[in-house]
Amino acid sequence: MKIWAAIILITLVTFLERSSFIVWFQRFTLPGWVEQALRYVPAAAFSAIIAPTILRTDGELDVSLFNIKILAAIVAGIVAYRGHGILWTIITGMIALWGLQWLM
Repeated sequence: MKIWAAIILITLVTFLERSSFIVWFQRFTLPGWVEQALRYVPAAAFSAIIAPTILRTDGELDVSLFNIKILAAIVAGIVAYRGHGILWTIITGMIALWGLQWLM
């Protein structure tokens, strides 16, 4: 019974904590410059997660043309830049990565 009480209590606390920000932001409006800056947060977070994976090989920085992850990322970047959507970007990047792995 104590485990279920703990699960319910943790769920309630988590829900209240997360919903408090939604309620707070509904009552207050942010300045325009803050809203404009917040548009870049997802791209910055995604880059911070992906960049180390692409640029590191065996724990070392590898920015050479022999790093196939960089080449696959360039191919995916071109597809993304041309505006073909996130699904085609992911598919093309993975096919490029697998193809380069097969070649090398």
